[in-house]
Amino acid sequence: MGIRKVVLYTIRGYRRNLWIITLLSIMFVASMFALFLSPAATYVSLGGSYIRTTSIPQMSTFDIIVVVAAYLISLFIFADALTNINLIIKANRTVSKIPSEILSGVFKYALKIFFVYTIAALLVFAINIATYDSQLHSFIYPILSLVIFTALFFVTPAIVIDEMDTFQAIAVSIKMIIQKWKLVVAWAILGLLSLSLVEIVLFFILPYDIAKYVIMAFNGLVIIPLFTIFQTQAYMEKYPLSP
Repeated sequence: MGIRKVVLYTIRGYRRNLWIITLLSIMFVASMFALFLSPAATYVSLGGSYIRTTSIPQMSTFDIIVVVAAYLISLFIFADALTNINLIIKANRTVSKIPSEILSGVFKYALKIFFVYTIAALLVFAINIATYDSQLHSFIYPILSLVIFTALFFVTPAIVIDEMDTFQAIAVSIKMIIQKWKLVVAWAILGLLSLSLVEIVLFFILPYDIAKYVIMAFNGLVIIPLFTIFQTQAYMEKYPLSP
């Protein structure tokens, strides 16, 4: 399955399950807006919401606890949304029933994905703090962050589609990235172009204070689900006879 076929399968999977994917994608939007409930300064970039780490030293202990809680809630909602989208694609090629799989997936898959991405986020945060005063921070931090999250690219489908444990999923993800690097690069380029285009257009036609929320909503309901499906279809290329 080449890049063209993955794209076609992605569009077909999205259209086939449009109503339930759109409904479940509200969770992506909720996960991004959850960070706005924290007392930390939050900014929007490429349709996502992020906490400014430079504001953390000025916060009280209670504020930090609230920030951590908001981040964990946001990450868990996001992990559950990823799980649900993958379960839908999995259900398309099996006899499983989507509603029952989604209900059981919270504890069977979402917690594993949440654990993996929490550890990754903590590692990236530690790298940020450790290199913050270094002259090479602007180089080391983004490069290592990219390496860490790229290594996890196929973790979600490995856990959901093949029901692997977390460490096995990470190992398989790294192996598949090496084998299917063209699909990973295509995903990254298409994703960057899509997010940038949406941001440029909406910031051009709407005031910033309104556009930033519209961008997050659109990305959560359309862009992220589409690229989650792309990611899952790319993973399923390991099965030559998969429909």
